[in-house]
Parts: sequence; structure tokens; C-alpha cells
Amino acid sequence: MTKSILQSSRVMNLILTTLIGEDAIDHYISSLCEWIDGRHADVLYTPVTSSTDDFPSVIIEIQNVMDKPSVRRLIKYCGYIFDKYQVEPIALTICLNTARREITKKTKKLTETDKVPFIKRLPSDE
Repeated sequence: MTKSILQSSRVMNLILTTLIGEDAIDHYISSLCEWIDGRHADVLYTPVTSSTDDFPSVIIEIQNVMDKPSVRRLIKYCGYIFDKYQVEPIALTICLNTARREITKKTKKLTETDKVPFIKRLPSDE
């Protein structure tokens, strides 16, 4: 059910507006997100035209608990997306319950964003 909601154009545009900006409205579709090794992500938004730095693919994972294995898996999915589209994607994890201490213990890891108060940023360069 959650995946179906995320694939509706209304919710898709709400997420894309928050992450990318108003220019992303109605410029994305929900795409297949299963790879050759059998792994699959929850939802993948790709631009109707080709991916660019201004309009990158967006991968969304729903996690009950955010922990190191889920972050590693998401990083692997981002690598698959980069291999296919040659543009670094935006990754969004919707955490339903909690983020493990191993993710939040260092103050430099999860940081506030200026987009909306409930979105935290986990830098990809660590």
C-alpha cells in the first residue's frame, strides 16, 4: 500500500518539489527498480527525459528502523542507479520508527536541512 501511495502523481510531485524544486512537477515517472542481482528498491522516480544534475533520479526506501545495513543497501542501490543513468541520484529514506544510535550518535552525521524541519541529511561523503 505504501508503495502505491508513493507512486501517485500527487505524492510524487509533493516529494519532488521538496527535494528538487517546483521545476520537477510532472517531469518524473515511477520506474522499475529491480536489478540483475534480484535486489529491488521500494520506489524509483526518474525524469521523463534523461537524468541530469538538475533532474536526478530519486530513490525512496521505507524503513521501520534505519541502521547501518539499510544505509549500506541504499548506497548499493545508488551505485546501480548511477551505473544506469550516469547521474548521482537523490536518496530518501522514510524511517517509520527509529534511527539506530549507530547512525545518530555522531552529531556530524545527521544534520538539519533548510528544506523542511522533519528532513535530516546524512552526508554521502562519510
